[in-house]
Amino acid sequence: MMSKIVLDVLTLGDLMVDFTPAGISPKGNLLYERNPGGAPANVAVTVSRLGGKSGFLGTVSDDIFGHFLADAMTKFGVNIQGLRFTRKAPTKMAFITLDENNNRSFDFTRGEVAETYYSPEDIDEQLIDACRVFLLSTVSQYKEPCRLAAAKIVEMVKERGKLLVYDPNWNIAFSNDKEFERTVMLDTMHKADIVKISVEEAEFLFGKDMTYEAVAHKIRSFGAKFVTITLGPRGCFYSYKGGEGHLPTYDVKVADTTGSGDAFIGGFIYQLTRLNMPVIEQIPQPDIERMLRFAHACGALCASRKGAMPSVENEAEVERCMQEVPILLFD
Repeated sequence: MMSKIVLDVLTLGDLMVDFTPAGISPKGNLLYERNPGGAPANVAVTVSRLGGKSGFLGTVSDDIFGHFLADAMTKFGVNIQGLRFTRKAPTKMAFITLDENNNRSFDFTRGEVAETYYSPEDIDEQLIDACRVFLLSTVSQYKEPCRLAAAKIVEMVKERGKLLVYDPNWNIAFSNDKEFERTVMLDTMHKADIVKISVEEAEFLFGKDMTYEAVAHKIRSFGAKFVTITLGPRGCFYSYKGGEGHLPTYDVKVADTTGSGDAFIGGFIYQLTRLNMPVIEQIPQPDIERMLRFAHACGALCASRKGAMPSVENEAEVERCMQEVPILLFD
C-alpha cells in the first residue's frame, strides 16, 4: 500500500534556470553559474529546507536543463510527483545582472517556454488533496493551457477548504501585456486568503500615491484575510483583523537579492503550518510579528548568498540570524 502524502505547501508555476554572475574569465568575459530557480519552486525549497513538506506542480523541458531542475528539486527534498516534462518548448532561463548593491535584474529568454504547457490534464489531484496551503504566482496565469490549469486548481483548492496564498511575483522584464496582467492579479486577489506583494507590484496595481496602509486595506476589502507588502531593505508592512504595522528586516551583507521575497513568503508559510493552521485572523499580533521576523530572517539569509536556491540551510540557521544579526534601521 502506498503511504499517504502530506504536504504543508504545494506550489504551481515556473521552475527555471538562473544564470548568475560568477566572475570574469581569463579573457575578460563575464562568467555565469547555472542555478535552479523560479519563484514558486524557491518557495517549495525554502519550506522543505526549514523542515516542512512541500510539493511542486509544473512543466520543464525534457532535456539536460529540465532534468537538472528536477534533480535539484529532489535533492532539496521537494515532492516532484506533479512535475511534467515536454519536448514542445525549452525551459525558461534568466540571465541575472547585479548592480553595485547586488540587487538583481533579469533578462529572460523569449518565446514559448515549457512552463506554459502544464495543462488541466496534468493536475495531480492527490497532491491537491494532500496539501494544507497552496501557493500561486501570476506567471502560471498568462498563457493557455497553464492558465486553464491554474484556474481549475484554484477552484479545487477553494472547494477543498485549503489556504490559498497569492504571491504575484510580477516582473516588468517578463511583462507582455500590462493591462491583462493587472486584471489577472486583481481578480486572483479576490480569491486569495493571504496576499504577499512587493512595493513594485503595489505601485503597478494601485499607483504610487496610495500609502501601504491604503493598499493593504484595499486588498483586504477584496476578501483577503492577511496582506503583507515587502519593502526590500526597509522590511515589510502587514495588515489583518488583529492589527497592522511595519517591521524592519536584518542587516546582512547582501550578495544577491534573487529569491529573497520567495524565501520570505516560504518562511512565513512554514511558520503558519507549525501553528497547526489556526484561523489567521485569530492569531495574536505578537505571534504574527514573530512569524514575520522569521520570514525576514529567511529573506535576509537568502540575500546574503549567491543564487535563490537553497535560500536557507535549516530552521536553526534562521533562529541564529534572528538572535545574532542586528536589525537594519533607517532614519
